[in-house]
Amino acid sequence: MVSVNGWTETVANDALAALRPRQRRFLEAYLSGLSLVEAARVSGVSESTARRWLRDPAVRQAVRQAQREIVGEAVQRLAHLSAQAVATLADILTHEPNSAVRLRAVETVLANLVRLLEVFDLHERIEALEQAVVSFRGGANRA
Repeated sequence: MVSVNGWTETVANDALAALRPRQRRFLEAYLSGLSLVEAARVSGVSESTARRWLRDPAVRQAVRQAQREIVGEAVQRLAHLSAQAVATLADILTHEPNSAVRLRAVETVLANLVRLLEVFDLHERIEALEQAVVSFRGGANRA
């Protein structure tokens, strides 16, 4: 169980489960936002042991997997909140009497739209590159 900025997230990945209990306790504290020194103290290990563990490839893999899970959960929460944010902007655009506030809402919508289009474009380009690599490798394997 990892607590990050007030919300609790269960991080259950194979790499974390494969670690020793003391390593898991340290990583749970570390991933919750504590500094390395604080996480070591809370989990009952020395700072040097914690630093050595973080150089261990298995521990580093567990950290990366746990961070990906935490970020994935945060992205899902943000996606859910984005519908509310868009509705709020639409309400401001339609009902706000202050033109400066409406203008700021318009700027926000347009700036985010441009960024979203850029992300979609990059996603399509990456997919095309990945397909090209697969096709190239498939052709190379047949030769």
